[in-house]
Amino acid sequence: MVKDMTIGEPLKLISTFTIPFLIGNIIQQFYVIISSIFVSVFVGTNALGGVGIASTISFMVFGFAVGSCNGFCIVLAQRFGAKRKKGIKISVAASLHLYILFTILVTIISVIITKPLLLFMDTPQANYEHAYTFAIISYCGIFSQVAYNLFSGMLRSVGDNKTPLIFLIISAILNVLFDFITVAVLHLGTKGAAISTIAAQTISSIPCLIFIYKKYPFMWPTKKEWKINKRYILAQIKIGIPMGLEFAITAIGIIMLQKTINKFGENIIAGFAIAMRVENLVIASFIALSIATATYTAQNFGAQKYIRIKQGAKSTIIIGMFFCAFFSSILMLLWDQITELYLLTSDPATTQATKIAIKKAARQYINIAIYNYPVLCLLITFRSLVQALGRTLIPLLAGVCELVMRVLGAVVLAHLFGYVGICCSPILAWYGAFFMVIGAYIFNIRKLLKSSSKKNI
Repeated sequence: MVKDMTIGEPLKLISTFTIPFLIGNIIQQFYVIISSIFVSVFVGTNALGGVGIASTISFMVFGFAVGSCNGFCIVLAQRFGAKRKKGIKISVAASLHLYILFTILVTIISVIITKPLLLFMDTPQANYEHAYTFAIISYCGIFSQVAYNLFSGMLRSVGDNKTPLIFLIISAILNVLFDFITVAVLHLGTKGAAISTIAAQTISSIPCLIFIYKKYPFMWPTKKEWKINKRYILAQIKIGIPMGLEFAITAIGIIMLQKTINKFGENIIAGFAIAMRVENLVIASFIALSIATATYTAQNFGAQKYIRIKQGAKSTIIIGMFFCAFFSSILMLLWDQITELYLLTSDPATTQATKIAIKKAARQYINIAIYNYPVLCLLITFRSLVQALGRTLIPLLAGVCELVMRVLGAVVLAHLFGYVGICCSPILAWYGAFFMVIGAYIFNIRKLLKSSSKKNI
């Protein structure tokens, strides 16, 4: 159902818009966790570590592609908020043109850089083959993974947050089923885990596109709108590319961090991979809120209702702090049980001493990170808010700041404090980027309010 977010109470709008996407993100992270457990149980902890290493590279590749597509959808949301019917159709056409170009380029480049990156990261031999196999096969499915995110983003841009959830649930169920078949039954290892994800997302992305075409004809371009519109393409590139680069820059920092972690051996690698898998579940709630905030902000920006944007920002803070308290409490109470699930492996090489070392490494990170999630939440949500205003430079520079602080923190703190120092480096990076993004929001919202007369809500 289409939802106009330029009218109504901001807290209720943002919270209700967040919930379906939050459920979807949690489901998505759960099937990632289940997939990791399958790999750990039926292949071994070295395979789990390899998938964790591959995921750091995948985050750069998929982050750039998906981040760019999210930027394209911001333009669509702005046109929808401004009630520009023709602009909506042209935005959809331009997004699909850019999607085709991006997926081809990103697939080619990612396949080329995978092996050099794994070598650069000093990937241990025990993890290398697993990491390389998982990464290469995953890249062959970039077209389907990015397609689902693009089509879902289009639906959310016009206020439909329930339909993407339905397709995501279908994808999650299929992914778990395929994981069971390929990893547990056919024993295809990390190769099977990657194939399962590609198959599930391909099956869910095609009906999503058909749904847009059938149910929302006001979005679908006519023959005239399919023509390449340079102005719209440039507008989407202006927002999309910086958003994609921001993800890629952050990922480079994570790769450098992973390079340092790889020097500490397989147990630390596996422990850190577990911590990242679980943390992604928490971050999923922040991303859900950021998407809702971005959609709300973009629509109201298009409608020139700037006071509502400020009200929406306050609502975002309230919801975000609730998420932090809720998920942090769950992690503190259930952490040991969660990590045990990852270590139900049948691999004889994984001794009790190995399991203890892996669990210790995972807990060391989460004990430091968990108290700083409010900063991470505000960084993610307000970065999306500023980008929804069409202001992409500062969020991009904040990403550069995060990269520098993450790398310097990893190198310096690892030298001084070992693995504990590495665990502290991402948190330092969050704080550096956070202050830049918050400053950008304050500056831009004051500028918008000053340049326009106050409007009744």
